[in-house]
Amino acid sequence: MKIFLYSLSVDEKQINVLKGLLGKSKNTITVGLIENAADVVTEGPEGWLEEIRNSIIEYGFQLHLIDLRKFVNDEMSLSEIMKSVDIIWVGGGNMYYLRYLLQITKADKIIKKLVTSGKVYCGWSAGGCVVGPTLLDGENMDDISKAPELIYDGINLVDFVMIPHIDNEYFSNQAKEWSKKLEGRKIKTVQLMDNQAIVVEDNSIRII
Repeated sequence: MKIFLYSLSVDEKQINVLKGLLGKSKNTITVGLIENAADVVTEGPEGWLEEIRNSIIEYGFQLHLIDLRKFVNDEMSLSEIMKSVDIIWVGGGNMYYLRYLLQITKADKIIKKLVTSGKVYCGWSAGGCVVGPTLLDGENMDDISKAPELIYDGINLVDFVMIPHIDNEYFSNQAKEWSKKLEGRKIKTVQLMDNQAIVVEDNSIRII
């Protein structure tokens, strides 16, 4: 598997590592960007979503937006679109709402099948949290009432829960509390500062 997870921002060195997972020229790399975790966020998502989109284009990637809400009853089309891009890139926002959408569209199963077959997955914040084994105890991080149905099982692409924003001015205390609760359950966590990323390649895991 080839997985790249980050907390908030990435620099050129980290992006070059992501590109290296594909072994392709950057101008030929296509990204399928899922922004739905931000659907239920009320504080300024328009600004940071545009910033993320622009940064992906500036990195030299070809960007394709994927709105999961359009595929609730069309698993086949969603699967074909995800197959057609080099990177499935899932953004930040509310992880519980995102996890709900991933399940009702069957995107979770599609992603797991594609990534275990070699597709590169990139997850930012909530997009990184959902690929672990569980979303238990994260209620202090995100508003669970935003999800029409609570799904605590993660996609299980990795055996740890990514804890983002561990040094963030606004989220640090909540992030540390979440990590502590999970560790109390004997669930492995990896804490990330806002300028760090996790790279999972086959059986190796490293923080850059």
